[in-house]
Amino acid sequence: FPLFEALFGDIGVLYALFFNIGNDLLLWTLGVYLAGKHKGSGIANGLKHIFNANMIMFLVGTVLVLTKVSEKLRGGVLYQTVDMIGAATSPLSMLFIGLVLAGAKSGFFKNMGKKLVVVMMSVQKLLIAPILIGAILLFAVKQGWISDVVMMVAVMQFAMPVGTLTVSIAAEYDSDYEMAAQGVFVSTLLSIVTLPLIAYLIKLVL
Repeated sequence: FPLFEALFGDIGVLYALFFNIGNDLLLWTLGVYLAGKHKGSGIANGLKHIFNANMIMFLVGTVLVLTKVSEKLRGGVLYQTVDMIGAATSPLSMLFIGLVLAGAKSGFFKNMGKKLVVVMMSVQKLLIAPILIGAILLFAVKQGWISDVVMMVAVMQFAMPVGTLTVSIAAEYDSDYEMAAQGVFVSTLLSIVTLPLIAYLIKLVL
């Protein structure tokens, strides 16, 4: 969380961590269910997608942290091995995205102008959603329900580009992973402009 540490200090990292816990919970439950629901229907099929290996490991990791067992394992061979595997997730996802874009059947790089859906969804993700969330949380700040730091961290989290893991999940569950890769690519490029803009708007209203 280098960005949040630079902007808000240690408290910003803490709030961002809590936000990520909720985000990961939704990603590996609702996200996986939506990505794989076309494979079948019914409660049994939905539970099969929700209780996937990643969700189980997420729950196990949460228990280990809450019970402080992870502190005893820290520095050991098992901990270092799992930590190295976890650290490889994002680079491998980026590599996969690059391969998908390079081999896209739709000619993504030649037909950027026709990818209006991707661009529109990226604008919604990077600008519209953060502004709407910001307006709601600003009201909460004015009422004294939450601090301004909580609001700023939450809005900046909503303003982040599409996560790289969405492509891997889409591919795993036979969804449109090419479209997901395009979403990551476009939203990441646009975020170079939109993130500073959102940060400026936050400072403007507070």
